[in-house]
Amino acid sequence: MLARLQLPPAALFLLLLSLSSPCLAQSGIANVTLLAHLDNYLGYSDCWGYRAPDGREYAILGAWEGTSIIETTDPANAVERAFIPGPFSQWRDMKTYQHYLYVVNESSREMQIIDLSGLPQAATLVGVYPGFTSAPHNIYIDVAAGVLYGIEDFNAASPVRILSLADPLHPEERAILGPGLGTDAHDAFAQDGILYVAEGVNRTMGFFDVSDPAAPRLLRRLNFPNAGYVHSSWVTPDQRYMITAEETAQRTLKLWDVQNLNDIKLVGEYLGGSQLAHNPFILGNFAYISHYQSGLKIVDIADPRAPIEAGSYDTHPQNEQPGFAGAWGTYPYTQHGVVYISDIQAGLFVVKFNGRRSHRVYGVVRDAATNSGINNARLKVVESGTITHTTATGAFATGYGGEAGHFSLEVSAFGYSATSVSFATAAARSDTVTLALAPAPTGAIAGTVRLPTQEPAAGHTVYLRVRSELLPAPIVYSQVTDAQGQYRFDNLTISDGAFAEYDSLWLAPRFPYVSRAWQEVSVTAGATTTRDFQLQAADIVLVNDDPLGDYSEYYRDALAGTGLAIYEWHTASDGSNLPVTVAAQLASRTMIWFTGDAAAAVLSPAEQDSLARFLDRGGRLFLSGQNVAQALFAENSAFLRDYLQIEYLGNTNRFVLNGAANSPIAESTSLLAISGVAGANNQISPDMLRPVAGGNARPAFTYLNATEAGAVTVANAGNASKIVFFGFGFEAIPSNNPRTLTRPQMMQRILAWFDLAVTVAEQSPAAPAEFRLEQNYPNPFNPETTVQFTLPHAAAVSLQIYNLSGQLVATLLSGKLGAGTHRVPWRGRTAEGRPAASGVYVCRLQTEGLTLQRKLTLLR
Repeated sequence: MLARLQLPPAALFLLLLSLSSPCLAQSGIANVTLLAHLDNYLGYSDCWGYRAPDGREYAILGAWEGTSIIETTDPANAVERAFIPGPFSQWRDMKTYQHYLYVVNESSREMQIIDLSGLPQAATLVGVYPGFTSAPHNIYIDVAAGVLYGIEDFNAASPVRILSLADPLHPEERAILGPGLGTDAHDAFAQDGILYVAEGVNRTMGFFDVSDPAAPRLLRRLNFPNAGYVHSSWVTPDQRYMITAEETAQRTLKLWDVQNLNDIKLVGEYLGGSQLAHNPFILGNFAYISHYQSGLKIVDIADPRAPIEAGSYDTHPQNEQPGFAGAWGTYPYTQHGVVYISDIQAGLFVVKFNGRRSHRVYGVVRDAATNSGINNARLKVVESGTITHTTATGAFATGYGGEAGHFSLEVSAFGYSATSVSFATAAARSDTVTLALAPAPTGAIAGTVRLPTQEPAAGHTVYLRVRSELLPAPIVYSQVTDAQGQYRFDNLTISDGAFAEYDSLWLAPRFPYVSRAWQEVSVTAGATTTRDFQLQAADIVLVNDDPLGDYSEYYRDALAGTGLAIYEWHTASDGSNLPVTVAAQLASRTMIWFTGDAAAAVLSPAEQDSLARFLDRGGRLFLSGQNVAQALFAENSAFLRDYLQIEYLGNTNRFVLNGAANSPIAESTSLLAISGVAGANNQISPDMLRPVAGGNARPAFTYLNATEAGAVTVANAGNASKIVFFGFGFEAIPSNNPRTLTRPQMMQRILAWFDLAVTVAEQSPAAPAEFRLEQNYPNPFNPETTVQFTLPHAAAVSLQIYNLSGQLVATLLSGKLGAGTHRVPWRGRTAEGRPAASGVYVCRLQTEGLTLQRKLTLLR
């Protein structure tokens, strides 16, 4: 039962508000003592407990080889009394009823029934229940009702099987939560006629009336906010509060008010340092959590709206990451007051918690100048590392679960000077405080934007980004230059290391001008920092005409280091009608246009018209795409005939080409591949081409052991235009094959023919670096592929796999990484470790409000 806290009126008022963000415990509170440790088997899963009629206490430990029964009557001298072999399995779950033990695993459809009445001399396998249709993952027994619930994870036909234990040796099926009631289940809890089902991949919790086990009825289905994999739950004896775990990195354990199932409220959240929790249990004023690599976490939930870590024991001290290692299960319901922990690698730990209640602090953080509440102010308990944040009204609830003495609370918020306050620690005490933060000093950043002719540039957008560890995400400010080309950012918080860092000030690209940027701009109190910009016309317009917007990075990589200024145009967002009349302002009148995976209506009439007008004005065009010629041929396009001056002959399955004789971009000994490592590997229908007789088109590359061209060049003396056309995707050329031309080498040859001088560009001010997500390799793949991405600076990232229905399949990575290139493997498995089905998936990289994604194909 949860005790009631007697709070001052101010604290009670604050708690009527939506309280602070989850407590993130970065370092554990002790208050827990190790009494015994046993490690006798290869690996372990869940644990449970049993108190015999003679008063002896036993821990029940799931091992990969079977079930170990360990006497803990004298906790410091725990000893195994029996071992019941079972099918080899890394998953084993067990519960007791009367003097029987029921055990399931994921290697068998059968449930073992073990008689414990012979302990401490022996335990005996006395029966097997064979009625499951798939290997059950979990079981739960409502002891008062004499009902066992068997959970067949990932079995939509019978996710929960309801069995009567009226005859404990012969469980009898009463009903199934099948289609119409549920489609997935991972774990369950039952009490007083209500069954609480954690519905796994459905990301929901189902509440069922099972007062008549033969006629279950759905009462309510709860959707989780920003849900992960809804894994398990536990409910207080009075059925007022429920705690849930989602077994997904960075998803909190949630405390819900469920006294009214028609009005369920999320009231509190908690997450330990590893940021991946497994199984929660409630006993009295505390939640006991097996928290994977954080070990056992004991959280004071006497006030569920302000959960405070009160104790911990780390069974996996070598790491604290969101990985599937460390504490799997825990059991706090012993009569002699000890707690069992099962560790996946290290076996059974028997520990003692001293039961110390936490010291809570309630309050509000206010602006000292305006007296208004400050949203998202950060409060850090120095001694425990616990961090909470205020609500929109400035309200907070936090605390400390450590031993007697003092603890300090550091209070900070972006735009304010930090402060701190100390408290004399006392168990089960509550304090209410009001904390005021003074606004930090401010400064300004201003400057002028000028055209290449030095005239003022009006109407250009300037962006300023500030980072702070006090902000959930960077803030980006914007200003538009006035008629004098001037911009100004006023009232900026002064630069202060990690608390306020203005890492980038940049000018937005605006055709035909490229972006310009200043890095690390400092803001000082009472002063104005000046940063001017001079517009630079692009040397090249890079037109991304791929329907999904993919493959730009393959072109940018090939252009990197050339010193050429690139303007990137996306037809999906910027439109098809490229303003070619402005192309005269380009430094070199050069355009690179690629169509990626476009297969139908590859170049619209408007796009063909834009390209034609660009060439009529003497433009240099590099056009690439595996379906361009085929699509233009199908519509009898004049652009194919009169400008590209080629005929379409069909598709080919050849992926290597030879340089053609007298080609301006290749030698006859040159080899060019369009498949291989570090290429897009997306070519399924390269086009075969033939120059129109009497025209200006010439073969540049022909397919290996064939006469058909795969690429042509066109030089028109009349208007001085030049064309390089690839009947395949340039993005497919590998960048590191020593036997063939690489993408950068091929690009340099094209640019040289376009008479572009390739030099090292002036780097100040530099163009802002970008986040990139590369195409996985190999793709398609089986059984493993590698995802590569690049970060221009340290950032918090999430790398996840989704199916085409938008459902999360696996989280490959979640956390903060440094700048540079990172490679992450995916072995084609779901978050639960099961093989993913054949098909197309989406790899999604999310960071700082940006989402990049790639399609992956898994072939089984």
